[in-house]
Parts: sequence; structure tokens; C-alpha cells
Amino acid sequence: TLPSNNRSFFYPSANLSFVVSDFIRNQNWALPAWLTFAKVRLSAAQVGKDTDPYQLCNWLNYKQNGNTGDLTSPDTSIRANATLKPEISTSYEGGLELKFLQNRLGIDFTYYNSRTKNQVLIVPMTGSFNGKYINAGLVSNKGVELMLYGTPVKTKDFSFDLTINMAHNLSEVVELTPEKKEVIFNEGESNFIIDVGAREGGKLGDIYPIQSYKRDNNGNIIIRDGYPLIEESKGNDRKAIGNIQPKLLMSVTPSFAYKGIYLTALFDMKFGGDIVSMSESVATNYGMAKRTENRGTITVKGVNEDGTPNTTAVDAESYYKRIANVAEEFLYDASFIKLKELSLGYSFPKTLLKKTPFNSLKVAFVARNLCYLMSHTPGTSPEGGYDTTMFSQAFDFTSIPYTRTLGFSVNVGF
Repeated sequence: TLPSNNRSFFYPSANLSFVVSDFIRNQNWALPAWLTFAKVRLSAAQVGKDTDPYQLCNWLNYKQNGNTGDLTSPDTSIRANATLKPEISTSYEGGLELKFLQNRLGIDFTYYNSRTKNQVLIVPMTGSFNGKYINAGLVSNKGVELMLYGTPVKTKDFSFDLTINMAHNLSEVVELTPEKKEVIFNEGESNFIIDVGAREGGKLGDIYPIQSYKRDNNGNIIIRDGYPLIEESKGNDRKAIGNIQPKLLMSVTPSFAYKGIYLTALFDMKFGGDIVSMSESVATNYGMAKRTENRGTITVKGVNEDGTPNTTAVDAESYYKRIANVAEEFLYDASFIKLKELSLGYSFPKTLLKKTPFNSLKVAFVARNLCYLMSHTPGTSPEGGYDTTMFSQAFDFTSIPYTRTLGFSVNVGF
């Protein structure tokens, strides 16, 4: 994956924490009665990362073909680089932890900032190769995390606990190379209606359409013979129609307990970000999407080439097939609220376990992936993604829904 002179890298880290509340008490200074605990922390770390194998030299592959063997090159379009260096990430983090009212309320806040350099990119070149591998680029990743937890209600027999987690992250491309001002994560993939990447100075995860409507200076779709004009959207001047990065990730976990009976739920939330429904694009092409229920004629909203409003009706089937690859038609807000887990259980009192070998016994009914309480996609998953790559997170593609599971759990302590 890396040449012998570059395959070793140093990854140091340093951490520092200071419990402010203990320091104040040890100095016999006055601490407010409502403040139970206070701690600040700082950390710095650096880590290296290699790349995919077989990028150091162009190589041939021997493939058996009947009684003969053929020599083929898996990739003759990209020139290898024997001097690749490891990718280096440097990160800094600061945090504050506070507890109040004898631990009835707590706050944990974190700010982080990391920068990654020497990423392996493909830049275009002329000659026998279309591109070459190089080390370049600087990516900034920064954000905040906040956790709130507490017990708003607590009596002899009843308690209500609540935990809220919130996170905001921003990933930006600070710089690339003089030869390459844009990076596309799905470079070479031609089976989708979008590209996903970033431009120098912009955010990671921009969504670029392969095809777009042709519009006039006022943003109106231009119509010819009743059909919208569609043009290829290529080159560095194309505009992003969305971005995968959410503004806020959040989870809420309420928990109730009453005389051994407990009920816990987990709500998973995402606010902001965009997603393209490839599933609906395919369904529209084959007349299976809800929008294709109109089987007659359609008058497309827009203006003719002379600027007059369009009044020409066209066949609905032909229209839907024509727009099936226009990504902006299938772009949705990726925000959602999901009831991810629900658990209802009972913890047996120790008095009932005296004559048993158990110290504790809990039984519970557990349900997961119950439903979306809020979603803007047309019946498809707003979470998208078939893996963790930025490209796949930008769309859903004929993926099956998350499986709802119902079951029981038994927890025994000896």
C-alpha cells in the first residue's frame, strides 16, 4: 500500500484534564451548592493512514483462458505512483463536563477540530494515461457535541430520566491541487443520476446532477413541443443541487421506572441534509411511482423558447420516462425522526430472589426500528446509503426498509 521509505508514521497523542470542583474544595474555597462537579479536558492527536493496495506501480494480471494464458491490466487508465505518502490527520479537542443538584442534571460539551493532509487523489493527465495518483489536498473537519442528562422527576417509587445527545459537524475542502479543483467520490461510475464530491473551498458531500432542466434567466424550465428541455450537466461550472451534510444529529432517550417496571425509548433524529431517491427514479421510469398515477396527458409548467407560458399537453408516459434521470425531480430533505427502540421490562425485587441462585433478574420486551415519526421521502428510507462512503449516503437505491424486530430479553445476575 505504501513504499518502504514511507510506510512508517508517527501517531502521538496527549490528554489533559482538570477537575475544577475538586481543586476548589481542596483549597477550602466556597463552591455554589447547586454545582456538584466541574471538569475541563484538552487533547491532541495525530494518526497516519495508508491507501488501497496496488497503487504504487502499474501491474499485469495473468488470467487463464482455456489452454492459454492472457496478460491483462486491471487499470491501464490511471498511472501509479511509487512515492505515495501516508495520509496524516491531526486533531484537537476541548471539553467541559458539569453536574448540578447532586447529579440530578449533567452537561457534557465537546468541541473538536481536525485537519487531514496528503490524501490520495487522481488528477488528470495527457498521454497514455487519463490520470495519475498523487498526494494532495487539505480537509477540515470540525464540530460540536453536546449531551444533556438528568432526572427531572424522582420519588420513592417513580423516576423519570432523560438523555439528549446533539452533534453538529462541518467537513470542508480547504485546498486540492493546481491541476484539480474538484474531487468526485464516484469517479468512473456511470450508472447513477448524480455525482457526489466537493470543490476547493466548499463542503464535502455536494450533490451534482448528471442531467438538468434547461432554464431561462428567471429560473423557468424551457419547454419545446410540450416537453422540458434537458441538458447534460458536466464540467466544473455545474451547480450542486444539494449536500448530504446534516445541520444537526440528535437522539433522545426517555426512561421511566415504577416499582420495578421500566419503560425506555430511543428516538433517532436528523435535521438537514439532502438525499436523492434513485428508487423513485426507477419507479417513475417504469410507471410504478405514485406520481405516475396520471395516465392521461400532462401540461408541464414552464415557458416556451419564445418566453410564453407553455399550454401544450403531452403524453404522461413519455413525459415520465423523459424526466426519470433528472436528479432534481427526486431530491428530498433527508430530515427524519425515528422511533428506533422501545423496551418495556420488569426487574424482580431481591426479596423474591432470596431462595434462588440469582442476585438479579430482569425480563423485557424489546422492539427496534418501529417507525418514522417524520420523513420527507416518498415512502423510501430517508437514511439512504448502502455503505459508509459519502457517495452512497447521497441516495437510496432500491434498498429494503430497515427490518422491524420484536423480541424478549432476559438478564440474569449471579
